[in-house]
Amino acid sequence: FYSGAVDLYGSTDAIWHDWIIACLDGASPCDGKSDDFRKYVINKGLIGVVTAHVTYEMGAAIWKAADGQTTDVGAAYNWDEAAAFHIGRKDLDLSLYTIGGTTTPGSLYSPWEFNWKRDADFPDGVKTHAHAPPIFNHGLLNLRGDSYNATAVQAAQIQMYKIYAITAIRSAIKYGWKAYGSGSFSDKYLAEGALYWRSASGYLSTFNKATVQEIDAIFDLNKTTFTLQDACDVKTKVESLYEAAGISCKEVGTWKDAEAGTCLASACTPDGDDTLSDGDTDYVSGCVADSGAGDSNYDDSGDDTSGDDTSGTSDASAAVKSHIGSTMPAFACGALTALVFAVSGW
Repeated sequence: FYSGAVDLYGSTDAIWHDWIIACLDGASPCDGKSDDFRKYVINKGLIGVVTAHVTYEMGAAIWKAADGQTTDVGAAYNWDEAAAFHIGRKDLDLSLYTIGGTTTPGSLYSPWEFNWKRDADFPDGVKTHAHAPPIFNHGLLNLRGDSYNATAVQAAQIQMYKIYAITAIRSAIKYGWKAYGSGSFSDKYLAEGALYWRSASGYLSTFNKATVQEIDAIFDLNKTTFTLQDACDVKTKVESLYEAAGISCKEVGTWKDAEAGTCLASACTPDGDDTLSDGDTDYVSGCVADSGAGDSNYDDSGDDTSGDDTSGTSDASAAVKSHIGSTMPAFACGALTALVFAVSGW
């Protein structure tokens, strides 16, 4: 994921840093751009930064496990961090949001929320946000102690890459059309499409670098026009990546606002199958949410120092503890608690 992005863009800074800092400073190439353009580059770019960190933590977990660090303060620690950054730490009112539904939250600012929004935009495609928690759990189950299975963990990693790729593709299709704007160019949608696409363009370039570069050129952030042909070419070119990337038309689906008779409403072939993993819903027992920053039960290393004491946990955490067991010493037990809440509908 990272190596693909560096190979595609030439350096680590060129992936995110250069554009985000330029737009924060109002410096070239963001000088003269609208505030909306700059805001979208910064906001959507930072979603990409968080996505990249998720993939880093998954990679660190896989490396540690291969090195024999399969205790809960080893590989599982990093895998939990990946889940935490993917999901986000804000609580959701699950009376308002249903996993697999089309009503999406707007307060997490996380890759999971990004996935969820694109799921709602492509309602006949795979629900990536519903697959992610059990995929993360499947990876965790296969990282711990005698249950370590390198093949299974790497498969979970690839499935998360696939989720990110599907979400980036959907964004490119949607925001390419919105940048065209039926002939009324929108620079903010150009920025949104370009930066969302970049969240997984490096990974997709490992399958066909030339095609990804062509899509990048269409989303050139220096453009001042975006034609109908540009919008149609985005769809055609991303679809040409599907087979090599193990993605199907059925999984991506059709944008709900595609206008009848336009290229966006044209059939994607072959339809293919939905092969995104269902993961594992047998969630690891022992995770409870800590009370947040400054919780005295956690030292600076992230290790639980309290044994089974629940005095530093919230009422919600106590409910989870009674449901799934005692405290596990890993950084992001709060993340897995969030996953349990999410998939069980609590």
